[in-house]
Amino acid sequence: MIINFSSLYDNEYAHGQVKQLMEQKCKLTIELTDEPCAWINARRITGLRYILNRQSWSWLLAYLENGKIDDFRVFPLQTERIEDFQMQALEELIGTKCNVFKVPFLREVRAYVTLIAIFPYGRIKFKIRLTNNFMDYLYDNNIC
Repeated sequence: MIINFSSLYDNEYAHGQVKQLMEQKCKLTIELTDEPCAWINARRITGLRYILNRQSWSWLLAYLENGKIDDFRVFPLQTERIEDFQMQALEELIGTKCNVFKVPFLREVRAYVTLIAIFPYGRIKFKIRLTNNFMDYLYDNNIC
């Protein structure tokens, strides 16, 4: 008997919950993983897992930046493999001159770097493995 857990998760329900939070103009805290997946927290809800594709990522960014909740052409049941999603998302935000800040090492595990991107309608948290190349990238972009 083979059980496929990925097909058991109802991402469309999660999409509806995220949209409902957006309609209430909640400030969202989004923690990204490399799956690509977002763990969404707000005042009334914590740990909502939302599996991302390129359209849903753009939809979340549009809400965080300017409060747009239009989800036309966002299909939450479509999945796609995006290699190194956190790094791609971070590079995209740094490229658009978004406010990205590094959390000081005093408050985190030394094997990872925690970064936070601040928006009017929430924030995005990144936790990326610490390497010399990654630290050089942060220094080059004045995120120290």
